[in-house]
Amino acid sequence: MDVLNFMKRTGASYQDTAIHFNLNDPTLVASWYHRFLKEGIEGLQKKFKGAPVYV
Repeated sequence: MDVLNFMKRTGASYQDTAIHFNLNDPTLVASWYHRFLKEGIEGLQKKFKGAPVYV
């Protein structure tokens, strides 16, 4: 993910990273970071909610 790579490469804070990527909420960056540490790249993948659709 570009956001976390930028943060790691530059040492930028959550706030600075959010500003760089034009994100309104630096806590979003923090949650991505913590989810990545806990679950790895799989934690950042889209998760579909709801019942499966059978065709």
